[in-house]
Amino acid sequence: MKTLLIKDFMLVKSQKRSVIYMALLVMAFAIFNMNPSFAISYGVIAFSIIAINTIAYDEYEHSNLYLFSMPIEKDTYAIEKYIFSGIVMLVSGTIISAVIVIAELIKHQTVDSQFLFELRCGMIAGLIITVVMLILTIPVQLKYGLEKGRIMLFGIAIFIVLGVFMLENLDLPNGMSVLEQMEKWMSGQTSVVIWGCTIVAGILALTVSVMISRKIMERKEF
Repeated sequence: MKTLLIKDFMLVKSQKRSVIYMALLVMAFAIFNMNPSFAISYGVIAFSIIAINTIAYDEYEHSNLYLFSMPIEKDTYAIEKYIFSGIVMLVSGTIISAVIVIAELIKHQTVDSQFLFELRCGMIAGLIITVVMLILTIPVQLKYGLEKGRIMLFGIAIFIVLGVFMLENLDLPNGMSVLEQMEKWMSGQTSVVIWGCTIVAGILALTVSVMISRKIMERKEF
């Protein structure tokens, strides 16, 4: 597992130009964009896509033939992709959050409750969307390769665009916007139940996805 993690970090390091461009873009959003939720959710999703794409790098010119000639278990390989993507997701989210807060302090010398709420919403949205990406994309990419994995990512991108549109423009029957209702849930007593159910559902879905990916790798011939 440790060897595979080191390999993937080295793969990402080899793409340092793309990583640097992405980091600069996220920093620009953090400094010039007044909405911190977009900057953090965009950054977490973008860096997580880079992590997921290490599967494509492994398949490039059949490099995985050499990889699996070493004492590496196929199911360990599948599990490592989730762990590596999770590490990238959490580390990138932490760093981007710090950059956004520092940029806000430099611009306005203070961080108000509205800013923290938007930052929190952006982090939660980024994490949820990234977990959905992991659940759906990794098994598809392991089974069918890069092209169908890209189709899955494209579908998720459409889902993100529609979700953002609904959050910003859709009003609920009670007259509140979706964002206002989210704020109410997050600050109310029902938030514990809602987030508890969400976390349990996410863990179950992630477990099923890992099991499917392990089965896919076990049946593959190299």
